[in-house]
Amino acid sequence: MDNTKNVLTSDGTNIFVYIEGSGEPLIFLHGNGQTSHLFKSYLPLLSKKYQCILIDARSHGESEKSKSSLTFERMACDVAEVITALKIKQADVIGYSDGANVAMVLAAKHSQLVKKLILNSGNLTAEGSTALSHFLEEIYIFFGKYFTPWDNEVLSLLSEDTGLSFEDLGKITAETTVFVTQFDFIRKDHSMKICESIPHARFFSAKFATHFMVRFQKKRYAKLIDSFLSENRKGIG
Repeated sequence: MDNTKNVLTSDGTNIFVYIEGSGEPLIFLHGNGQTSHLFKSYLPLLSKKYQCILIDARSHGESEKSKSSLTFERMACDVAEVITALKIKQADVIGYSDGANVAMVLAAKHSQLVKKLILNSGNLTAEGSTALSHFLEEIYIFFGKYFTPWDNEVLSLLSEDTGLSFEDLGKITAETTVFVTQFDFIRKDHSMKICESIPHARFFSAKFATHFMVRFQKKRYAKLIDSFLSENRKGIG
């Protein structure tokens, strides 16, 4: 069985999708310059309970280079179109870093499509990042532009706002968890304001973890994802 799909979006860009598992649909959205491969190692842990849907954002991985301006709103529209193409009524969504920014826009502008939402280290505006994050981003962008084949338009998203206001977050109807780490690249006060702006959202900070928890504490991360989504249902071991 072929687990891969390509969804042609309304602006003619092909989006690569990988699907594995059964159960409630759970969409994974990766960060800047990454691919859906970031979450592949989570499939053995989560695919027995969830239909895991991994998406390469446009201009990333196996998805086509964007045929229109690369914005968080356009990328959120892509996710909405993938959900529709897969004939899914509602999906749970986890977004990491820039993927959390996409997920915020998706949940605010296409609220009917998102059932549960996990925003891991997202920032509504560029000012939401820490000073250390801004410094590292400048280095990342510099080397990306001059010494690697990375897409400059992708890199520029690191310093872009989502296009949403805190008031717009009030349109989110999904059951939401705003999830950060103790040593994150996103300011805690900014994350808490995001949480306070989303109706009935809850805030969680993982102790003894960094912005890269998703890479280096995988079992713990998977259990947290499951606990945020499960509520009273039996979770993963």
